[in-house]
Amino acid sequence: MFQLECLICYLIIQSSAGLLPQTTLSKEDQEEIVNVHNEYRRLEGASNMELLLVWATAKQIGCGFTKCLPEIGSTVFVCLYIPFGKYTGVRPYQKGPGCANCTSGLRWCDRGLCNSRCTKAGPGCGK
Repeated sequence: MFQLECLICYLIIQSSAGLLPQTTLSKEDQEEIVNVHNEYRRLEGASNMELLLVWATAKQIGCGFTKCLPEIGSTVFVCLYIPFGKYTGVRPYQKGPGCANCTSGLRWCDRGLCNSRCTKAGPGCGK
């Protein structure tokens, strides 16, 4: 359940989120995100929070952040995925080898993720 200040932050994010530069997260940053996510999942009412993760079918992602309740130094970070997921009874990922279901027909793969822009083998376009 949203508290009022969280709802206010959500509305602020919708209208004026700061855009983050495109970047590759360090291993430490990735682990910290997972650890914080897992901590929040332990809270009451957060049992389905894993469905907020990006879906395997997402083609675009945009993220933003805003300072929320500056007096306590909190920041809210959000991402929007296209197409949007979270379908009842459907899991965001399927077990299997990376790039097994790439839609390009050639299964071009970049670090375990499909890369539909590839037309031939090269940097970021391996099989």
